[in-house]
Amino acid sequence: SSRVTIEMPGSQRKLLQAMQSRPSLIGIGRLEARKGFDVLLRAAALALRKGLDFDVVLLGEGPLRHSLAALASELGIGARVHMPGHVSSSLPWLRASTAYVLTSRLEGLPTTILEAFACGTPVIANDCPSGPSELLAGGRAGELVAMDDLEALADAMRRILQSPERRAELRAAGLARVQRYDAQSVVPQWEQFIESSIRSAPVGMPAGRPYEA
Repeated sequence: SSRVTIEMPGSQRKLLQAMQSRPSLIGIGRLEARKGFDVLLRAAALALRKGLDFDVVLLGEGPLRHSLAALASELGIGARVHMPGHVSSSLPWLRASTAYVLTSRLEGLPTTILEAFACGTPVIANDCPSGPSELLAGGRAGELVAMDDLEALADAMRRILQSPERRAELRAAGLARVQRYDAQSVVPQWEQFIESSIRSAPVGMPAGRPYEA
């Protein structure tokens, strides 16, 4: 079968290659307050001070790029934090990462968790409203930590970075979990929901106007 070649700037390619041989935690999303990357950096600084050895890669762009870079410098981890900007696909980055870390303060259905599952990448996530707890099966398919708990987040990083067995366990759990959300599973549920909604709609409801109870 043919393979798709993903073109990327030389600096991104170099960083991606470096991630193949060095532990790294990755965050993905717009660089804004809602994504909680400041929490990720503070927890990473705590874990690094405890003797762990890894890099942090933040994929994406946004208004907080400079303030996050300044925070990393202030925390003394500037050399460990990389922000390559927009990438054409997050998948090769997820595959190269030791774990995906989601520190959002608010989510819907975070598809990046599903992408990490599909790539066999362990997941660490804030138990934010809403989505991560459901996708991680309450913590059985990933490390689920309390919102803004830096110690708990740093401990989750430690467990995954130090334990090949834990990584293997979460890799298997994630690959099994993502199957619940593939097209073959989800499309029939949507079809059933739509058919049920049509059947339950009031007879003679005016076309083009929302139903109001």
